[in-house]
Amino acid sequence: MSSEEPVLDEKITESALNNPEQWHNYLNINLVAMIQFNNLLLSSITKETAEHRFVVNITSLLAIQGFPSLTQYSVGKAAREAFFRGLAVEDETIKNHLMTIYEQLSLDITTQSHGVHRTTLTTSQTVVKMLKHLEENKFDSGARIDYFDDENS
Repeated sequence: MSSEEPVLDEKITESALNNPEQWHNYLNINLVAMIQFNNLLLSSITKETAEHRFVVNITSLLAIQGFPSLTQYSVGKAAREAFFRGLAVEDETIKNHLMTIYEQLSLDITTQSHGVHRTTLTTSQTVVKMLKHLEENKFDSGARIDYFDDENS
C-alpha cells in the first residue's frame, strides 16, 4: 500500500456535477426537505406556544468558499443560508441565527505569537458558544456568526 494521499477521480466528480438526477436528489434531501420541515415546525410553534422563536442553522465556510469535490455540498449550504436570511426578513417573529462552525476546524490567528494555530473545536465548545449568543440575543436576525467572531472584543 502506498502512503500517498488518494488522487481525486476527476471523471467521478465531473459526472456528479453534470448529472441532473444527482443534483435533484441532493437538493431535494438537503434543501427542499429542510425547508418543508422548518415550515412545518414554524407553523406549529405559534406565539401562543412560545414567546420567542429561534431558528439556528449550523453552516459551513464552504457556503461561501469553494472546495474541490464538494461542489454540491457548497451549493446546498449556500442555498440554506439564503433561505434563512430570507426567512429573517419575511417573518419578523422569528429570530434567525446562522451559526458558522467551519466544519469544527478553524484557524486561530493570534496577535501575540503572530502564528497560525490549527484549532479543532469540540461539539461542547460550539454549543456553549451558540447558547451564549442565543441567551444574550444581541445578534442581527439572519446574521452569519463565526465561532471566533467575538474572541478579540
